[in-house]
Amino acid sequence: MATWMINIEPGATPKDPAKFVPQLQPPGPNGEANVSKGDLVNWFNATGTNHQPEATDSTFQNPVNAPPGSGFYLSNVIAPNTSSRPDWKAVAPSQTQKTVYYRCNLHPQEHGMIVVT
Repeated sequence: MATWMINIEPGATPKDPAKFVPQLQPPGPNGEANVSKGDLVNWFNATGTNHQPEATDSTFQNPVNAPPGSGFYLSNVIAPNTSSRPDWKAVAPSQTQKTVYYRCNLHPQEHGMIVVT
């Protein structure tokens, strides 16, 4: 089991949305992180505002509304310069669907993907 960090970084200009940037691996063709089932994933907030990753459908528009402690609850609110809590234990949505789509609950225009193999 590995632990993966995804940085939440400021956009190119102050008006741009923050970006989710996988660390210690090249991002996939769409910027996604690649992890194995059971790996731990956490986010580090390198911006000056709070963020909260939440699982969504593939359009990034509809949150899954997973309760804390469930398989698709990704994180509590992450304050600036801190890491997410709790760590997310990677699980694929189904045997055929391997991509977890997510966005920031506080800034819905910020989104990312994690492929779980």
